[in-house]
Amino acid sequence: MSGNGSTAVLYDNATAELSVSLVPAQAELIERLLLCEGDPCTAAALLRAARQPHVATNEPGAAAIRALRPPAHVDLPAALLRIARAVDSETEALYRRKDSGDTGVLALLRSIALRLLELGFTVAEEGGIECRDIEEAIAQAYGFSAQRSGADI
Repeated sequence: MSGNGSTAVLYDNATAELSVSLVPAQAELIERLLLCEGDPCTAAALLRAARQPHVATNEPGAAAIRALRPPAHVDLPAALLRIARAVDSETEALYRRKDSGDTGVLALLRSIALRLLELGFTVAEEGGIECRDIEEAIAQAYGFSAQRSGADI
């Protein structure tokens, strides 16, 4: 990535296709495959997937390595995977605690859920989806203002 947050785009003469440079996390994953796991075939496939995010592939691991790179307008499935992974990383331990009988985590899970709803409504509205009725129904069902700020959650 360049200092301004944009992704460098290169022309790969070997494949005659547009190619983007790797972000550090992608390079580390490929290096680990080569050095620690001794799997050059998978490393090469993931290198192609990472350097050419615009090329469709069914290669196992391609979505995961592409998920290490922004932005969403280049690869929406990868952006959605990053979002899902972020939620999973924050909730997985809470789910385990809840499943083992710890009801103390329910308030935490509800807080996360409400924040995700709020973020989802914001994204939906920016995308042209009218969510006011849904927001009001949720607010009424749970007894809080539909105009809550993120700090209240």
